[in-house]
Amino acid sequence: MADEQKPTEKESATATPQQQPEGASSRSIVALVLGLIGFFFCQPVGIAAWIIGSRERDAIASGESPKAGMGMATAGWILGIIDTVIFILSIIGVIIIIILAFTGVFTTTSSFNFQ
Repeated sequence: MADEQKPTEKESATATPQQQPEGASSRSIVALVLGLIGFFFCQPVGIAAWIIGSRERDAIASGESPKAGMGMATAGWILGIIDTVIFILSIIGVIIIIILAFTGVFTTTSSFNFQ
């Protein structure tokens, strides 16, 4: 017993790992990043952000994922919804413009006679 030495502070800190607080899961980060990409660059990506954000929020609520990612998952989910709505409205707008172009609404005929 006399031969046993007490571990120094440095040794005891490395010998017993301290529990680190859990950070956000990678899925919540992906949902946020896809939501931002969809918002600023490419709205169809927002559909993926909506799906991933929704699933991650469900996983957090059921305790399968860390609660630290709830804010990012929610932000990605909301941005995904906004991106999807903008994308659908854009498609509807393009369809309306195409229909109007084929019906001749954009043709310029002037009834004024400038002589």
